[in-house]
Amino acid sequence: MDPEFRGETYTKAPTAIRRYRGVSYSTRYELLCRRLILERLYSASCFLMATNSRKTKLTQPAEDLTFRRFAAACEVMSSHSWVAVASNRESEMF
Repeated sequence: MDPEFRGETYTKAPTAIRRYRGVSYSTRYELLCRRLILERLYSASCFLMATNSRKTKLTQPAEDLTFRRFAAACEVMSSHSWVAVASNRESEMF
Protein backbone atom coordinates (compact mmCIF):
# COMPACT_ATOMS: atom_id res chain seq x y z
CA MET A 1 0.00 0.00 0.00
CA ASP A 2 1.02 3.54 -0.53
CA PRO A 3 2.68 5.44 2.35
CA GLU A 4 -0.17 7.97 2.49
CA PHE A 5 -2.70 5.25 3.21
CA ARG A 6 -0.57 3.91 6.06
CA GLY A 7 -0.37 7.42 7.53
CA GLU A 8 3.36 7.85 6.98
CA THR A 9 4.42 11.44 6.59
CA TYR A 10 7.27 10.78 4.14
CA THR A 11 6.40 10.76 0.46
CA LYS A 12 8.72 10.92 -2.55
CA ALA A 13 6.71 13.64 -4.28
CA PRO A 14 6.85 16.94 -2.34
CA THR A 15 3.49 18.06 -3.74
CA ALA A 16 1.65 14.85 -2.76
CA ILE A 17 -1.61 15.35 -0.94
CA ARG A 18 -1.37 13.88 2.52
CA ARG A 19 -5.03 13.01 2.75
CA TYR A 20 -4.62 10.27 5.35
CA ARG A 21 -2.55 12.20 7.86
CA GLY A 22 -4.28 12.13 11.23
CA VAL A 23 -7.01 9.74 10.03
CA SER A 24 -8.01 7.04 12.53
CA TYR A 25 -7.36 3.38 11.85
CA SER A 26 -11.08 2.63 11.80
CA THR A 27 -11.63 5.22 9.08
CA ARG A 28 -8.67 3.85 7.11
CA TYR A 29 -10.09 0.32 7.20
CA GLU A 30 -13.52 1.59 6.20
CA LEU A 31 -11.94 3.38 3.23
CA LEU A 32 -9.94 0.27 2.38
CA CYS A 33 -13.10 -1.87 2.24
CA ARG A 34 -14.77 0.62 -0.08
CA ARG A 35 -11.67 0.99 -2.22
CA LEU A 36 -11.37 -2.78 -2.72
CA ILE A 37 -14.94 -2.89 -4.00
CA LEU A 38 -14.65 0.23 -6.17
CA GLU A 39 -11.47 -1.03 -7.80
CA ARG A 40 -13.22 -4.38 -8.39
CA LEU A 41 -10.61 -6.31 -6.44
CA TYR A 42 -13.37 -7.66 -4.16
CA SER A 43 -17.01 -8.27 -5.00
CA ALA A 44 -18.20 -7.52 -1.46
CA SER A 45 -16.74 -6.34 1.82
CA CYS A 46 -17.78 -6.05 5.45
CA PHE A 47 -16.48 -3.72 8.16
CA LEU A 48 -17.07 -4.68 11.80
CA MET A 49 -15.44 -3.27 14.92
CA ALA A 50 -15.19 -5.11 18.23
CA THR A 51 -14.23 -3.96 21.70
CA ASN A 52 -11.39 -5.64 23.54
CA SER A 53 -13.27 -6.45 26.72
CA ARG A 54 -14.91 -9.40 28.42
CA LYS A 55 -18.32 -8.37 27.10
CA THR A 56 -17.39 -7.77 23.50
CA LYS A 57 -19.53 -5.26 21.64
CA LEU A 58 -19.69 -5.35 17.86
CA THR A 59 -20.41 -2.22 15.88
CA GLN A 60 -20.95 -1.70 12.18
CA PRO A 61 -20.09 1.96 11.59
CA ALA A 62 -20.77 2.00 7.84
CA GLU A 63 -24.27 1.25 6.56
CA ASP A 64 -22.99 0.07 3.19
CA LEU A 65 -20.44 -2.31 4.75
CA THR A 66 -22.66 -4.26 7.17
CA PHE A 67 -22.45 -8.01 7.58
CA ARG A 68 -26.04 -8.38 6.35
CA ARG A 69 -25.17 -6.74 3.01
CA PHE A 70 -21.96 -8.79 2.77
CA ALA A 71 -23.82 -12.06 3.37
CA ALA A 72 -26.51 -11.11 0.85
CA ALA A 73 -23.86 -10.32 -1.76
CA CYS A 74 -22.14 -13.65 -1.09
CA GLU A 75 -25.44 -15.48 -1.43
CA VAL A 76 -26.16 -13.77 -4.75
CA MET A 77 -22.65 -14.52 -6.03
CA SER A 78 -22.86 -18.18 -5.04
CA SER A 79 -26.23 -18.61 -6.75
CA HIS A 80 -24.88 -17.01 -9.94
CA SER A 81 -21.80 -19.21 -9.96
CA TRP A 82 -24.01 -22.28 -9.46
CA VAL A 83 -26.10 -21.28 -12.47
CA ALA A 84 -22.93 -20.86 -14.54
CA VAL A 85 -21.63 -24.27 -13.48
CA ALA A 86 -25.01 -25.89 -14.19
CA SER A 87 -25.26 -24.33 -17.65
CA ASN A 88 -21.70 -25.44 -18.46
CA ARG A 89 -22.52 -29.00 -17.44
CA GLU A 90 -25.66 -29.01 -19.57
CA SER A 91 -23.70 -27.86 -22.63
CA GLU A 92 -21.13 -30.61 -22.05
CA MET A 93 -23.90 -33.23 -22.15
CA PHE A 94 -24.95 -32.35 -25.68
